[in-house]
Amino acid sequence: MLLRRGADKVAIAGGMLSVMPTGVFQPASIMPPHDDADFDMWRNMMREYSEEFLGNPEHDGNGNHIDYENQEPFRSLNAARREGKVKIYYLGTGVDALNFVGDGLTVAVYDADTFDDIFRDMVEINEEGSVARDGKTLENFVFNDATIEQLLTAEAIAPSGAACLALARQHRDVLFV
Repeated sequence: MLLRRGADKVAIAGGMLSVMPTGVFQPASIMPPHDDADFDMWRNMMREYSEEFLGNPEHDGNGNHIDYENQEPFRSLNAARREGKVKIYYLGTGVDALNFVGDGLTVAVYDADTFDDIFRDMVEINEEGSVARDGKTLENFVFNDATIEQLLTAEAIAPSGAACLALARQHRDVLFV
């Protein structure tokens, strides 16, 4: 999934494509009592899915704590992961040479039915830009060599997104078994 980042909506990579979800590694809440378990890559990914795929408000540390086992979409995402219907992978860390921002490069591979169920109310536009998906923004990106090559060579794509796509393509035999 790709996001066309709104130039007037984001501080970094505005007007460029980026892999979804993309976000800052931060806790959902800094309100007492502080929850160190919030510094977890999967929980951070789930918060970004909530924001970018479903249009929920930013989980930027200023809000309430999240009940990951009972609050949607976190409950469904956690259940899918426990049941093996979503698998997550950490590809590495990249640092953007222009702004020195560190990016955790991750991939989540969903069973199609699980993805469709959890994200049936996916938004077309979120606080960061427009979701690039088939039938919605007239952009259709398939995970194959031709599309990835086109994205990496001819599209304006955020460095972190380019790195994530290149690494996912390199490791696709492990990711898509």
